[in-house]
Amino acid sequence: YVSQTCPDEQLIMHNPPLIFDLVKDPYERFALEESEYVLEMRALGAQVLKEHRESLIPVPNQLGRFNKQLTPCCNPPSCQCDRISHRRSESARKPIFDREQISSEFMEVSL
Repeated sequence: YVSQTCPDEQLIMHNPPLIFDLVKDPYERFALEESEYVLEMRALGAQVLKEHRESLIPVPNQLGRFNKQLTPCCNPPSCQCDRISHRRSESARKPIFDREQISSEFMEVSL
């Protein structure tokens, strides 16, 4: 059960926001140069964001309100365990595929 966090101090806020052509640049490596199109896209994005925020309905906080009896637990009652490292050590010993089984299945399909 792994969770990761992204520290706020490592985030970069671009103001104004960068605009990318995701068809030509799917990895967002090269921001588009300032142009009328980029200005229009920023304005459109700002409008969509504003409308989205206005449509949000407040709800009670969903984090931290959970039933501990529904939490996965491999060592009751302490529920402190590391199944990930256990799986890694098991998988390192076992081959992922059985070559003979795959060969025989392949032969059946190709016949």
